[in-house]
Amino acid sequence: MDPSILLFIWQTHCIIALLLVLYIIFRVNSNFWLKLAWVLAILFVPFIGSIAYLIIGKKSLEVA
Repeated sequence: MDPSILLFIWQTHCIIALLLVLYIIFRVNSNFWLKLAWVLAILFVPFIGSIAYLIIGKKSLEVA
């Protein structure tokens, strides 16, 4: 597989995860520190952070 395709997929995951966090920050009234932790995880551990947010992050923010 071409490395540029993998880079594009990785960047797309990061952008989608950040947009979802920003959307939820303004829409859902939940814990600020939890949202901040997800943003930092997505920024500093991009691949793992974005995948983890897309799998479990939305559920934990909606419950809080």
